[in-house]
Amino acid sequence: MFHNKCDNKGATIVVAKIANSESIVGGYNPLQWDASDQDKSTFDSFIYLITDEKNIETAKIGYSNGNKYSIRNFSNRGPGFGGGPNLYRDRKGPWHSSFDNYYSSYPEIDDIPARFEVDDYEVFQVIKR
Repeated sequence: MFHNKCDNKGATIVVAKIANSESIVGGYNPLQWDASDQDKSTFDSFIYLITDEKNIETAKIGYSNGNKYSIRNFSNRGPGFGGGPNLYRDRKGPWHSSFDNYYSSYPEIDDIPARFEVDDYEVFQVIKR
């Protein structure tokens, strides 16, 4: 479903509500998603966590170091950020984050769980005016 709706749309921002919490997690992809199983390098992407959906001041943002794993185009999974992988949606639904890897593309954001469910997520196309 993710690739049917999100591939080849250009820049996007992912917004996911972590289940049983007030937290929102996601990332910005300045390139485009595709199902090529090819990784892409960029310094312009980021991942984020907002621990209180009603207070933007709780936001934590990690910018890409530009390595070749910045954007992960998994053919059988949802959005993927970083070489940990630092943040991605598994094919069966749970989301994962890992920063204990030499290939990490983003700095660790402490409060993102290693494995979590989301109530829902949206991928928004970013259009330059």
